[in-house]
Amino acid sequence: MMRGCIRIPRFLVPQAEAEAWPARPVGGQAGTVADFFLPEQLEEKERQQAIERIRTNMYAALQQDVTDKLARGLILTERITETGYRKGIVAAFDLEAFSLGKESAPVRIASLWDAERAKELAALRGRAPMEFPSAVVLYRDKKGKAISEAGDKLEPLYDFTVPGGKIRGKFIPDYIAQGVAAEMYSRGEPCFIVADGLEEAAAAKAHWEALKQRLGREEQRNHPARFFAAEFLNACDGAVRLAPIHRIADGIDPSLIADSFTKNLCVKREGNVFTLASATPENVARADGILARLAALCGGGISYEEDGERAAAYAAEKDRAAILLPAPDAEELFAAKGDLPMPFFTVGGGNARRFCLEGREIGYD
Repeated sequence: MMRGCIRIPRFLVPQAEAEAWPARPVGGQAGTVADFFLPEQLEEKERQQAIERIRTNMYAALQQDVTDKLARGLILTERITETGYRKGIVAAFDLEAFSLGKESAPVRIASLWDAERAKELAALRGRAPMEFPSAVVLYRDKKGKAISEAGDKLEPLYDFTVPGGKIRGKFIPDYIAQGVAAEMYSRGEPCFIVADGLEEAAAAKAHWEALKQRLGREEQRNHPARFFAAEFLNACDGAVRLAPIHRIADGIDPSLIADSFTKNLCVKREGNVFTLASATPENVARADGILARLAALCGGGISYEEDGERAAAYAAEKDRAAILLPAPDAEELFAAKGDLPMPFFTVGGGNARRFCLEGREIGYD
């Protein structure tokens, strides 16, 4: 079923504890996610072997009946994080409504992405019967109508312990999901922004664009690979933290950065720590441009750090410059024209990131 560009699919949910189910790797520890997750930095032969292994593991999961396939509906997620009690909606969106570029579209991407990684994931998607994405999509709902529409009498699906706390899932049946999806839309475009899982989303788009060339119009209309699953979070919810990604400048004299920044940006300096007054996409892009020019001039480099305190401590210890960003404003993200800076922000950071607790079939074979 479709509501605008929102797909109301049939999800697969685990019967086992979360520790035995694919979850986004945390702290570099893959755990059992290796059964479904394609490792990075593999040689071509190793990658192809990994893809075939994942394909086999997915079919085994289907055949061994370790998942429950639900009726059509959405999933309400409830999670306790460092920023509060967070609710999300797991749904799928139409890749035909998704733009990877600057053109206006209902769904856009928050930043540039790793094209090579997206290519690897597209190859996996071409062979995999299921998807288990870790993507997060933002929507705007100032009054929280979408979550309210779901109601408070939903069937529990899972209640798992994950790093950082608990996560619960509840089933939103199709007849309620239609109203929930309608409330997730806002006026103007984009209505939705893919904020995390950028490479996964780009891979899904690339795979679909290639696949649809071999399909007739009727086949295209409801083919499962046309859609991509994600957790939709309300950017206006105070528990949804847009965590900025800070910059560290290596090999660049902090005084050069100070001189360039004070001429072009509103910035506060404390020692070798520079804090931007605001993290509008334009400000961050301007700061990145200055840093790139100085790095090219001095032979330096720019690295990235999600923890502001750690970035500042590193700058003090190593006599480097740290450029700290305040949290971006959700409204400014949705109003921004063109590409957003990369990297810019993540949703929550660390243990608050999305876990792959729901799957969806994307192939017929």
